[in-house]
Amino acid sequence: FRQLRHTLAFVPCQAELPEVSPLILQSWLDRLAVERLEAKTVQLEECLEACRHDWEEMVYREVGRCLGYSVNSQPFAWLTAQLPLSIVRRYRDRPLSLEALVFGQAGFLERHFVEEYPQQLQREYRFLQKKHHLQPLDPAVWKFARMRPANFPTLRLAQLAALLLHRQHWLANLLDADSPEAIADFFEAETNPYWHWHYRFEQSGKSPPRHAGLGMVGRQIVNVIAPVLFLYGQRKEQKRLQQRALDLLEALPPEDNRIIRYWRQLGIMPATAF
Repeated sequence: FRQLRHTLAFVPCQAELPEVSPLILQSWLDRLAVERLEAKTVQLEECLEACRHDWEEMVYREVGRCLGYSVNSQPFAWLTAQLPLSIVRRYRDRPLSLEALVFGQAGFLERHFVEEYPQQLQREYRFLQKKHHLQPLDPAVWKFARMRPANFPTLRLAQLAALLLHRQHWLANLLDADSPEAIADFFEAETNPYWHWHYRFEQSGKSPPRHAGLGMVGRQIVNVIAPVLFLYGQRKEQKRLQQRALDLLEALPPEDNRIIRYWRQLGIMPATAF
């Protein structure tokens, strides 16, 4: 035990792993997967409390947070908290207004523009800002450095706006989704054509950026959809929803990150995201 405590290895017991039987190892991994899912539901419960137990609002905030990846998750959390669904729902049939609210609240409309589309957004946001007494975020909170253009927060905000415009009843849709493909269809909402050829306002790209890629959908399933299903099933005493959460994770390929790659070097080959 003392030797394990003082080892500098990434996994203290890695030298003993070859001696562990596959059955024990699999049982341990299954237990860790459930514990990880339960840990994620703790964050969801905190968000649900902040949303006054409005499940739809909670899903909206958590999907938004996940769209920001780790580097922009906090700005997305601030944005969705300051732009509640009670305002969003009033403009679901008015694309320009809804897009203006999203980008205006994010702080991206506080500058001079030459192109017509951002000018239209700016004019519309100024009107809505006064109407709803809105305070935009400081645009400096958004991170662009060392990031692929396809993951720029401006594109993720465009995707959030598209989801709000083209997808209603998020909770019901996600509760009914029984496969990663069904969830991918939910996230394939068409963004404004402006973003087919731009990565930022008035900065065009050489090729159309991709939006709802498999990696992004997988992140949503792991960090939002499966935990929401698990928590909702727990609260409503519906075991089938909890099982569906586990099934979704088992249907996903494993994540590809530094930690997973290290475990592979140790001979632990995850077959799924579970």
